[in-house]
Amino acid sequence: MRLHKVQFKDDEPLKIDIKSISRFPIHWHEDVTEIILPIKGSIDIKANFEEIHLEEGDFFFINNKTIHSITSEDGSVVLIFYINLDYFEDQFPYVKYMFFRNGIYEELLEKSGVDLETKEMFKIHFRNLLISVFAEILNPSVTNQMYHKILHKLVYQMIYEFNWLQLLQENGDFISSIHLDRYHRIVKFIQENYSQKINLDDIVSREFITKTYFSHFWKNLSTYSFSERINYERVLQSEFLLLKNMTITEISNQCGFSDTKYYYRAFKKWYGCMPLEHKEKCFSYASKGYEYEELTPSDIEVIFENYMKKFFVIDNSLDEDTDFSSLINKYLYFKYYYTIHGKNLSTDKYLILDPFKYSSFTEDGKIKFNWTIMDLLINLVIDFEFILQIKLNTDNIDRETVNKYIDIFLDNSINRYGIDVIKSCHFLINYRDSLIFDNTKPIEKFLTDRFNDANISYYIEP
Repeated sequence: MRLHKVQFKDDEPLKIDIKSISRFPIHWHEDVTEIILPIKGSIDIKANFEEIHLEEGDFFFINNKTIHSITSEDGSVVLIFYINLDYFEDQFPYVKYMFFRNGIYEELLEKSGVDLETKEMFKIHFRNLLISVFAEILNPSVTNQMYHKILHKLVYQMIYEFNWLQLLQENGDFISSIHLDRYHRIVKFIQENYSQKINLDDIVSREFITKTYFSHFWKNLSTYSFSERINYERVLQSEFLLLKNMTITEISNQCGFSDTKYYYRAFKKWYGCMPLEHKEKCFSYASKGYEYEELTPSDIEVIFENYMKKFFVIDNSLDEDTDFSSLINKYLYFKYYYTIHGKNLSTDKYLILDPFKYSSFTEDGKIKFNWTIMDLLINLVIDFEFILQIKLNTDNIDRETVNKYIDIFLDNSINRYGIDVIKSCHFLINYRDSLIFDNTKPIEKFLTDRFNDANISYYIEP
């Protein structure tokens, strides 16, 4: 029962262990998110108060500083992906305080209202990424730069689609980054001050918001009350102290409970038993010894090949409207295809981007582009040297505002991708626009005024 320090080579973002496990020690990691993927047999995980059973095809997130153990009745083979949270902290300042999960607690499932079919597709796409990352270790087929891009996509998808808060959203709606950052900032404050008295005044003063605003904010994001969240953090911290030689009174006081009876009550709410009973279970588990074996990639080539044939699903339907995770899947499809056939392709390769397809309008009429999806598409252009064609299909946008929206798109694109990427693209104007709002000529003039040598063509869709 100890802290297991993961050593990342040269500050790499990822490390992968391969183990055959019957009984693995109780342990935890700091500044690491762990992803467990059984590729042969089934396993049982005990993570804090949860007991999780994984079959082949499943995976599970072990969150930062989560006390956990792994058992199996048949010496199952697992891949363990360790994500270096320090590496991604500059991009995501609160990544160490995010809680990742790929399934919903049973008691919340019925009232959550989430789109389970979409969530299941997220899991398939994420599993594809895990398979792809390890496949590159067995048989490298791309540059180190490309491999790191895939690793980044793995983490981006983890953050965007498996954050616990995001998982509960209906219809795949994304929570604003401002609200996510505020929520994780509050969690960070609780974790750093759990031993002290924490009240609502501490939060609203730090966040420069009112108590009324906070009440609506917290209710919209969290399934538990603010006080429940504080006690949840205190109870989790107490588990570390239970594994030491400390009395219940000492643990209760150190974790910020005003009375041991409140500690008992909170602990039983989450763990389903009293603290000393849980401590006895942990020491009983440790007393039975451990049985596991470290394996190498060459040891499991056949096992992994069979697993990949069974569970890697390529979605090469390029016509459908897609979400972020399926676009990542298509990125991998292009990657494998281009790795095999790219050098033999003598013709030009085009990627057609319709920014208005990935946009929506706010209630006050402002346009909102989905930059998450467009970032990924532009990455395809850069990674595979595609020729970018920007399709300006402005159906149902009146001529008074169309140039303003195009201007917003161009300004943001130049800031994100650089002037060279945008100037070198080929603009496609839907000729049908001229039959509706007579937008064609104003769009052409706007583009030529913006870029003297703009490459512009017209197209007609039947």
